[in-house]
Amino acid sequence: MKILFVTDLHANRHLFEATLEAARHHRVQAVVVGGDLLEWGLDDLEATEATQRAFLQQFLDPHLGAYDEAGIHWIAVLSSHDLPAIDGTFDAVCAAHTHAHHISRRRLALNGFEFIGFDLVADYPFSPKSRCRREDQAFHPMPFRGKLIEATPEGWRPLEDWAARLQSLPTLEEELAGLPAPHDERQAVYVIHHPPAGLGLGVIKSGADIGSRAVRRFLERVQPRLSLHGHIHESPATSGKWATALGRTLCIQPGQGDNLHHVLLDLPTLTGRLLGAGEGLPEALPKIMP
Repeated sequence: MKILFVTDLHANRHLFEATLEAARHHRVQAVVVGGDLLEWGLDDLEATEATQRAFLQQFLDPHLGAYDEAGIHWIAVLSSHDLPAIDGTFDAVCAAHTHAHHISRRRLALNGFEFIGFDLVADYPFSPKSRCRREDQAFHPMPFRGKLIEATPEGWRPLEDWAARLQSLPTLEEELAGLPAPHDERQAVYVIHHPPAGLGLGVIKSGADIGSRAVRRFLERVQPRLSLHGHIHESPATSGKWATALGRTLCIQPGQGDNLHHVLLDLPTLTGRLLGAGEGLPEALPKIMP
């Protein structure tokens, strides 16, 4: 099974269209989108929900019709820039198409592989808070910048004590443990927006690694065939890494830019390459232990 992986498209219609064009050109069986399909309007948070819903209904709905016509599966998770209030609309748009699949905290069996998605991320030091969790019980919120606002399924909620709110929610570690289990981890593909820590896949411009410890521990325990990540757009250019091995698991994080960063990958052989990210990054994928 040949797939194309992209992430962090942030409502950029050019990137959406370029993804479809690349999928047709390379004749893949599926496009996998790793979260942050949409974008916040930080200057007008109240309008963001309506803007995101309009994008789904007016652009994404007919766009997915083109995937149906091409016979290409479109598999996606939501994440921190995608407001929880639009989840129902996103589900409805996907359900209207034979080849569209929303897999956030769900499992999809396709062509002998299982795709399992995860939309939550470790907390970050800014607003709006959306799909954020503590890493684990030892996690302490970072110093906060700006006005505390949480995006909820019911809309926007002002916050006075984010630390207390976080404490009331399950940890990222607990949420990951609650994912549907694959029938065969060696045929499992996890689509987890937040990259694992310590692998060079979550490095910000300062050089700090803000990958998730909880995600790394989860992958070390489960050892799926493949894990696909996003979240930190600049990480590959900063660290020089877009793919690495974690035991028997191949972990990929292509970042995103003005030109479409996308990975072509053959799942049975775990061979592939990164396209669109410019010079300076290795094309070859690391070898995976049997």
